[in-house]
Order: sequence, then structure tokens, then C-alpha cells
Amino acid sequence: MLRRYEHAALAATSVSSPARPETNEDAVLVMPAGSEGVLLAVADGCGGMPAGDRASAAAVEALAASIDEAGDADLTSAVLAGFDRANEAVADLRVGAGSTLTAVLISEGVARVFHAGDSPSVVVGQRGAIRFATLPHSLVGFGVEAGLINASEAQAHEDSGVVLNVLGFPEMFVHVGPPVDLRPMDTVLVASDGLSDNLTLDQISSACRVGNAAQALGKLVDLTSRAMTDSPTGHPDDLSIAMYRPTIRRGD
Repeated sequence: MLRRYEHAALAATSVSSPARPETNEDAVLVMPAGSEGVLLAVADGCGGMPAGDRASAAAVEALAASIDEAGDADLTSAVLAGFDRANEAVADLRVGAGSTLTAVLISEGVARVFHAGDSPSVVVGQRGAIRFATLPHSLVGFGVEAGLINASEAQAHEDSGVVLNVLGFPEMFVHVGPPVDLRPMDTVLVASDGLSDNLTLDQISSACRVGNAAQALGKLVDLTSRAMTDSPTGHPDDLSIAMYRPTIRRGD
């Protein structure tokens, strides 16, 4: 999917795991937020728990409802309320399901990331600099943050799939990132961990510099798909990505 607005381009896709092509436990949301903003979100139903597809769908539906009802009111509060509603919606499935949820609210040229779990969000500058990246709420994510292991070791670690914070449980918490002032041709990306478990931040940032938003998205999917199937440390998984790129305004 590719959408073009006057001053931005959005692209999104969701691809089933090559190991389980008949199912997809991710859900993607791209929607207006207020009269001028955009919300991107990805939910990833937890592997090893039941009804992952239902959990991720319930999460994004609850978040979307909260944004819809907010109109032009305080959108930050609406996103936080949406996470609470999403947490309740997953718990209300009453099957022990869980889901991650990562959302990016973009309004008035500023991006802010909200997340629970290990679905990554990254803001990449035009020249490939990482301007922001989420900390995965996972065993290896916290290990990297503490300096106990490096990013390469994290991808190959036997506990790389252990997520410590997901929707569907009373202990869920939401990490709110700092506001990031977007520059022309920055790339804002939110994805399921099928991306971050198979590509490094350097690989992601390099791919984001390829062509327009649709071409960059295609490059990310191609690189990730090949890593899943061809690399000895690949992690076959569902892959979902939503991408936003502001363009240069006339007169800027």
C-alpha cells in the first residue's frame, strides 16, 4: 500500500512468515489523527500464546477507535487511552493471548513513539543517521541497553524471543518516546520484530535511503525475506512495516 499526501508519502505492507505462509499474526494500522496528523501502528500477536491474530487485530481496532473518538482533542492522551483500551481488548479475549503494540503519532511536523513490547520504531535521517530507535521490551533488548551483550549477539541469542511487556496483562506499561522534529526526507518506520530480528539498524537505515518510500519499503522486505531464508541466524516470522516520509514543501 502506498498513499501520497501533499507533504508526505506513506507506505505499508504485511507479509506472512515463510515458515507459516497460511497465517499472519501481525496487524497494521495507518489512519488520520485529528485534522492534520497521521498515526502508524503495528501489533504483533505473541508466538507461543493462543489467538495471536485475534490479539493483534483487537489491539489496533481499539487504538483506532480511541483516535477516531478524540477528533482534534489531545491526541497524545488519545493514544495512551488507546493503549489501555487495546490492553483490555486483548485480555477480554480470555484465551491467554498477548500482543505487542507500537504506534507513531505524527502531527505538525513532530513524531512521537509509544510502545509496549519489542515491535521496533526507527526515525532515520536523509543521510542514514538514526535519529531515534525504540528500546525493545525484551530480555535481550534490556541486555543490550545494559551493555551486557551487543546487537549482533542479541539477534543470535537463544532468548531473543522472550518479550517482557505485552498487551493482555495487568502489568502492561507504555513507553513514551521524546518528540522528534521531522526534517524533509526523514523516514519514520514502525514494524514487527520480523524486521529487527533479521536486520541490523545499519541495514535498516541504509535501505531507507533507497529511492522513494515505496522503493525503500520494497528494499526492506527483500533484505528481510532473504535474511529469514538464507542466513544461518535468520528468524522466519511475519513481517509488517509502515513507513512515513515527509517531503519538501514548495518554498522551503
